Amino acid sequence: MDKILSGLDNVFCYIDDILMATENENSHLKALDAVFARLNMHNVRLNGTKCQFMKSKIRYLGHKLTSEDHQPLTKIFGPKHGIPALAAAQRWAVLLSAYQYNIEYRSSAKNANADLLSRLPVGEASSGDPEEYCFLETVLMETPITATEISKHTDKDPVLAKVLEFTLPGWPNDCVDPAIQPYFTRRDELSLEDGCLIWGLRVIIPSKLHELILSELHECHPGMSRMKALSRCYIWWPGLDKDIEDKVRLCTQCIQVQKAPNPQALLLWPWATQPWQRVHIDYCYVTVCFLRA
Repeated sequence: MDKILSGLDNVFCYIDDILMATENENSHLKALDAVFARLNMHNVRLNGTKCQFMKSKIRYLGHKLTSEDHQPLTKIFGPKHGIPALAAAQRWAVLLSAYQYNIEYRSSAKNANADLLSRLPVGEASSGDPEEYCFLETVLMETPITATEISKHTDKDPVLAKVLEFTLPGWPNDCVDPAIQPYFTRRDELSLEDGCLIWGLRVIIPSKLHELILSELHECHPGMSRMKALSRCYIWWPGLDKDIEDKVRLCTQCIQVQKAPNPQALLLWPWATQPWQRVHIDYCYVTVCFLRA
């Protein structure tokens, strides 16, 4: 996406996100037309339900941003603040940690002229093979669950709804609710993306969708260890490992093909070489009852 939109003024890209910041409405509309024209040239489509236009401020990567406001970066990536807990910013913070640098806030009034090399086009990118786009679109349409569904059920989940409220403005100093405690211990690593709660790089799944996700992980009967390894790359909820273990233990097919314990050889007493060499005794206890006439 960076190469596709390179050279456009007031347009910023982060992975697959596109942000535009302008000083007035006219320049914003011009930047919007330029972005649409460039995307159309490369046959790239946008999801209209995820787009926001003409906003004076937005919430992005857990922070509120206004037009050309980069002052939060001085706190997020400052050399004296260490690696941020926000998952989406950790990669850049680790990269910057190899250098000695300072971040200085510059207001939008003084930030009109961008550096030449940062806006220098790198040439037109190839449109690519149309079949690649069709394949990608087919894969996305066949996913078992979408971010919209996760976001909807997150708002309705009684526990995650509270976690969502705490994640946005800030967490209290202590937590007495046992249902919230697993999230409280991870509060510095929680973030919000498209209405979905994220722990590190893993999406927190609402309880309504647990069984659907477990069925998807267990679809090919990969086994308990493989299911845990796969889940730890993408998803999380409290008690996830135990739910996976229960899912596998209750599966008839998994039980039939699971590895049986190694058979043990029968241990025999060594043969005696002479009489009375070894004596075995069985103990017998007899209860005696006395009757009084």
